[in-house]
Amino acid sequence: MISKKIAYSLNGEGFGHYGRSIGIIKFLANYFSDFQIDVYCYYNTYSIISKDLSLPANVSIKKNLGMHMYYNRRGTISFIKTIFLSKSNYSNFFKIFCVGLYAKFVNPIVTFFNKDSLLGYNYTKKYIDDFDFAVVDYEPLLPRVAKIRNKKFITIDSINLLLCGKFSGYGMNLKDWLYRQINKILTQFEAPLSNPAIITTIYDYPLKNKYQNKIIKVGPLVRKEISNLASDVVTEDFVLVYARGAIKKKLLPVIKQVTDCKFVVFTDTLSEKEKNQYFASHIEFHDIDPVTFPDYFRRCKAIISASGYTSISEAMVLNKPFFAVSIGGVLAFEQRLSLNALCNSGCGDGCTHRKFNKKRLVLFLAHLGQYQQMLKEKNYQDDTAHVAQLVIDMIKKELKI
Repeated sequence: MISKKIAYSLNGEGFGHYGRSIGIIKFLANYFSDFQIDVYCYYNTYSIISKDLSLPANVSIKKNLGMHMYYNRRGTISFIKTIFLSKSNYSNFFKIFCVGLYAKFVNPIVTFFNKDSLLGYNYTKKYIDDFDFAVVDYEPLLPRVAKIRNKKFITIDSINLLLCGKFSGYGMNLKDWLYRQINKILTQFEAPLSNPAIITTIYDYPLKNKYQNKIIKVGPLVRKEISNLASDVVTEDFVLVYARGAIKKKLLPVIKQVTDCKFVVFTDTLSEKEKNQYFASHIEFHDIDPVTFPDYFRRCKAIISASGYTSISEAMVLNKPFFAVSIGGVLAFEQRLSLNALCNSGCGDGCTHRKFNKKRLVLFLAHLGQYQQMLKEKNYQDDTAHVAQLVIDMIKKELKI
């Protein structure tokens, strides 16, 4: 018999939100075996998690509202298309915005006159079912519904660091500052912070004073199948490259020039033209395959890939130096932040995909020993169990279990 319900919402963009949340979801489901865990997500995240056959029986997957990122011909996120030209984004933004207005202005008045009013619940039940506690990974709807229903919620993400952190002196330029201000505004809509809030990071940036007592900083969160490889890691003489879309077109011509290093490349299926253009004796190509990729991940001496926080985190846990290639653009500032954290950690290097060239790659390869030594000193560990226990303790305290 189900005794309580936990709502867990995920941002719909990319593999990273699934990667850092799935372990926590399974911890909660196994610990609270008589609870129902309702996971709310959309777009890519919904597609990924709905195919996970290892989910506990008390976990259900439900679609909810969300905005979707659109890309331009260069493979970077288009600010104009995403913000101004998507009808579905307009519609979903309007619905979520209305829920936010209700939470901020209408609900306080309603509850002032009638604390037991069901008006807020009736307004939001079309979006979110009943729940007793909520966990949020950079998603805008559930925290607003939680406020309307007077339910406790906890946020877990890496992106809110751009709101809370101090970055002066950490290698960000004027353009980064401008992009950060835009993203701070968007993030305040996209991911209302809980108090306390959990932020995962690979670099310990100082926090602004007003967030000192509100933020719990934790280490990287990675999938169990990756953390399980940590005890079986070896270093063989090849660099692993994960390249798709616009990044593929920038990376492959460059690695073809560096003939004194072996590269194992996982990429989209290559056309005949691309095969003729990119094939070389020192490059081994594979189609993207989630089954075989982890073994190469375990054995490589370094990794080159997009500047996604989850990819970098997984590399840190497996002690693999990382070269991060960020896609750039206003709405991709999360990748810029991850790149900055990587560089400041001393465990790798990177640049925007436009600036990637032979000189940068050769310099990275020349410093692999230095990065590997720093990784040994940092000794990154998967913090999923720690974060799950923090959430479990909060749930037990809130629900008086």
